Amino acid sequence: MKRMRGFTLLETMLALALASLVLAATARMFNGYAELMRHSAAKDRELEVARFVLDRVAREISESSQVTPAANMVTLVKPKPNLPIPSSPIPVGFDPADPTRQVTVVYRFDGQRLWRQTGGSEVLSEGLNGFAVASNGQRHEITVSLVQKTKVTTLRQVAFQWVAP
Repeated sequence: MKRMRGFTLLETMLALALASLVLAATARMFNGYAELMRHSAAKDRELEVARFVLDRVAREISESSQVTPAANMVTLVKPKPNLPIPSSPIPVGFDPADPTRQVTVVYRFDGQRLWRQTGGSEVLSEGLNGFAVASNGQRHEITVSLVQKTKVTTLRQVAFQWVAP
């Protein structure tokens, strides 16, 4: 009798079932990896925003002549950004503390958003959990916290007030 070549129907069905199981497991692993990457990218964006807030507030504190921290806010008095620098010798009557040459900047945290106010208001950041500025003379510690799923991440930065009051 002649031997038959090829696969039987049962062998073919078994091979298809095993191949589909392997493909399903691979697809599930790929989806899990994609979800992990999306979560990681979102976490990185939140940390980047918190670092941006710290850097911006620290830069403005270092430019300020007066820093007044309060609960969930800080008020800064600093020279106007477009203030012309007088040529040497300094003109008689030039007063850098003249209120017309200064601007007041208020950072206010309302529980979710950090607002920056100079004349109008703008939202500097959303999704924060906390904002505080603690002062000790010319040294100011800025603290920003945010919640990532169930973990609270706190970032701190120290800023020095270089402009004498």
